[in-house]
Amino acid sequence: MKRIFLFFVCLACLAACNNQPKIQEIAVGDFNKKAPELLDQAITIKGVANHICHNSFRKLFVGSLDSDEMVTVMAGENMKDFDLDMEGKNVVVEGIVKIANTIDNAYLDEWEKEIMENGEMEGEHTCATEQKAEDAAVGQAEASDTIVPENPQLARIKAYRQKIEENGGNPLVFYNIVGTSVKVVE
Repeated sequence: MKRIFLFFVCLACLAACNNQPKIQEIAVGDFNKKAPELLDQAITIKGVANHICHNSFRKLFVGSLDSDEMVTVMAGENMKDFDLDMEGKNVVVEGIVKIANTIDNAYLDEWEKEIMENGEMEGEHTCATEQKAEDAAVGQAEASDTIVPENPQLARIKAYRQKIEENGGNPLVFYNIVGTSVKVVE
């Protein structure tokens, strides 16, 4: 009787292993297009660790050679801070797709108001790498004739308003990956 029980336990374990969902691998250049359908799902991306946030060490920007796009990876709560030695190296990231930010006209109104009152908006809009990642996500190419030298943030607000208008008034949604693991690979 014990042998039959052990046989069924082993069989159940094998069946459970075979039923594990396969984590989908997404190319960096396809992430922003596919992210809405992958929300809250586990994925893997491979790319180059272009930049690690030097303030928190909890944000990593992964790019590729065949795309201008970058994927923002936030260190999950069970992860250590990202090591600056990763910058410039090939990495494999596993994590869960999440909504990082939603930008609508009300958000842009508040951003613009703060710029007009204080000269700039504190926080998330100060990192150049993050700005490049967001701009690539909405298809805004960096061009010298679209940047206002006095305040580049106002030019970004204008470009985002235009993208919202082109999007039928719908907000811009930015996605990231909340990492569960990041490994340097050769």
